[in-house]
Amino acid sequence: MAPRQGAAPAAIIGYSGLLAGPEYLEDEVVAHPPVTLIHGELDAIVSFREMEAAATTLRTAGIPVSTHLARGAGHTITPEGASWGLRAIREAFASYELAD
Repeated sequence: MAPRQGAAPAAIIGYSGLLAGPEYLEDEVVAHPPVTLIHGELDAIVSFREMEAAATTLRTAGIPVSTHLARGAGHTITPEGASWGLRAIREAFASYELAD
């Protein structure tokens, strides 16, 4: 995951997933990009509780996290979820100056 790599991305957007190796993150983190986690409430593949667990672990490691639960959604990216992701990307890049 990106917080474990040297160069930090502007942001991380995670959909319907879980955090790999959460027990190692706090010792391995070298970057603190903002993370947006989006998960379907009715996801039968990966429980939305994984989003909550990931958010707790990331926050403990000093990484800023926002979460969004897509009500009534399964293991998919809803239009609302895509909007949340796009909003997070826009916010992350708002502070960057673009090269000519």
